Amino acid sequence: MSVFPRTTAHLVIGGGLAGSMVAMRLAAAGREVTLLERERTAHHKVCGEFLSREAVQYLEQAGVDPVDLGAKTIRNVRLTARRRTVEAALPFPALSLSRCLLDEATLLRAAQAGCMVERGAQVESLAAEGGMWSAEVRGGGSWRAQQVFLANGKHDLRGWERK
Repeated sequence: MSVFPRTTAHLVIGGGLAGSMVAMRLAAAGREVTLLERERTAHHKVCGEFLSREAVQYLEQAGVDPVDLGAKTIRNVRLTARRRTVEAALPFPALSLSRCLLDEATLLRAAQAGCMVERGAQVESLAAEGGMWSAEVRGGGSWRAQQVFLANGKHDLRGWERK
């Protein structure tokens, strides 16, 4: 553990889509923000990799173009159960993009907006102390911040239950 914790005005814990988006919005607004991501590199995730029209619009507003990243158009949905398959056209064109590519692009965009991104920083504990937040990082080191945004997704943070 470091003797002197590093400080930031806004600390974002988690570098997936939610964490990256809040970090880039804060940084774009001129706020001092640090994002801590537990993984050292972007990786593949088990998910549908489906981007709705609204999701695409939000990404484009943030400066991330899924088509430029290689997204593929989805026009139909197909459901299969046992030996039966049903297919229907979507009411709008959607996109499919690897979360590995998308997460990397949104973290890069957050850094370009002025956010300090620290990878390989797994937060082990979080506590309120004297009007500030204190976050301890595995392997040593700590952060103090005025505000904290938990965007750690499926990874629980000890002492902070999902609501």
